[in-house]
Amino acid sequence: MSFGQRLRKKRIEMGLSQEELATRLKYSSRSSINKIELGTQDMPQSKIAECAKILNVSPNYFFEQEDTLPNFLAYGGSANANTNTKHPTTDFTYAMYEEEKNLTEEDKDELKRMAKILSNKNKGIL
Repeated sequence: MSFGQRLRKKRIEMGLSQEELATRLKYSSRSSINKIELGTQDMPQSKIAECAKILNVSPNYFFEQEDTLPNFLAYGGSANANTNTKHPTTDFTYAMYEEEKNLTEEDKDELKRMAKILSNKNKGIL
């Protein structure tokens, strides 16, 4: 699935029109969203993170090669695009995406190790 196809799919799942998404992303008209969905125009990198936040997905969602990503709405995210409800998993994923660029590979490995320890602790394994 292409970037535009993923954008369209998630926008529809969230109940947003092209015009509503365009407004929230500060585009002057819905035609920009239409062109992005059709693949005739790229979304500027500066808008991808904001778009992901609006659609309750990780920015990586748009670039995955297979449809194996979790649907954050299934874990209690709000399907009503007009609410300010935030889902913790989405916020966490977004925060990790934003901070990841400032981490060394060693830092990332340490973070993964700590996440595994906490996960095991919460499962009662430790």
